[in-house]
Amino acid sequence: MFAKMLLGLLFGTVIGIITGLIPGLHVNTICVVALAISDKILGFFGKIEFACFIIAMSITNSFTNAIPAIFLGAPSGESESLIILPGHKMLLEGKGNEALNLTVLGSILSLLTSVLLTPVLIFLFVFINSVIKKYIGYVILGFVLFVTLKGNSKLKNLSFFFLSGILGIFSLGTNNSNTLLPLLSGLFGISSMVLSLSQNVSIPKQENVGNMDIKKGMIFKAVIGASLVASVAAFLPGFGGAQSAILAQTFLGDMGSEGFLVLTGGINTANMVISLDTFYSIGKARNGAIVAITSFFESITLKQMLIFIFTSLAIGGLSGALSVFLSKKFSEFITRINYRMILISIIVFLIGLTFATSGFVGLIILVSSSALGICASLLTVGKNNLMGCLILPVLIYFLW
Repeated sequence: MFAKMLLGLLFGTVIGIITGLIPGLHVNTICVVALAISDKILGFFGKIEFACFIIAMSITNSFTNAIPAIFLGAPSGESESLIILPGHKMLLEGKGNEALNLTVLGSILSLLTSVLLTPVLIFLFVFINSVIKKYIGYVILGFVLFVTLKGNSKLKNLSFFFLSGILGIFSLGTNNSNTLLPLLSGLFGISSMVLSLSQNVSIPKQENVGNMDIKKGMIFKAVIGASLVASVAAFLPGFGGAQSAILAQTFLGDMGSEGFLVLTGGINTANMVISLDTFYSIGKARNGAIVAITSFFESITLKQMLIFIFTSLAIGGLSGALSVFLSKKFSEFITRINYRMILISIIVFLIGLTFATSGFVGLIILVSSSALGICASLLTVGKNNLMGCLILPVLIYFLW
């Protein structure tokens, strides 16, 4: 069992690196593939080993997915899309490695914080769920309106929220189970890369990281904020990392580029651990990785929960070190090759992957979502509003 566990963790880490480094290749896609061939997988691995593989992949991905967002301006999903602006700004200043290290710092500290908060969160989730279970749709609606109507462009925010929501309803309403790939890749990946192609960007030589230019007080504030808003995201269905970051900013104020990178890095990783708390306490799966685990566990015992927590901690430490190493290699690589050709190659790859997994329907969704994402950027609408593609279907489910 121990040897199989190590093999599962190693395989999960490798797949997590691959999904993190390839824009548009989401963990959820791998989870769908893994479930499709689960009979063969369970012929070798047990259920615990399979679950630890999923957790290792997800935790590793939460660290490494910041690399393409910073160095290529190509996020894997909506939560990484917020990293682009401060991360790419630091990249053009020669501080791409520092930007990545800040997200890694946020991920590691928020991982530790979320583990320490686990006993408290389990108790709170049980209590809160018993109080608001019948009103969960209205709670989600309240949070969405709060985040969407923040700022001066309320009408534009709402318009793009509903437009992306309609696209999401169409995508999720097809008989194809792989439409999330073109939907999220277009809204948050290809749309950003197409705009990058229109700009004559030259990447300067990247500096080696010395001391990171951020105060300890700011790190503490960002990590605590990340853990708390990740708890909201892990509890409320459809409430993603982008909404969590905006919510945190509302209460924490301006944290600068450095603080914001710590915050967003922390949210991604803490959300995975706290989603385990949600499943353990109220039996609800709030992300694709946990949904995959629920296919084999109707509930998890305290012993299994502890195994999953220690797996997260061990993989988190390894992923942090791997991300720093890969960042150095990426920063050397990015200045030696044609940046435009990288972006074009990734776009072609995503188009091919979409056609291979979801056919012409996927291509229609990819083109539509990319166009909507480009329009949002040109009209300076926050990409977090495009999470209506997932939230609106959830709201209809709870409120219809």
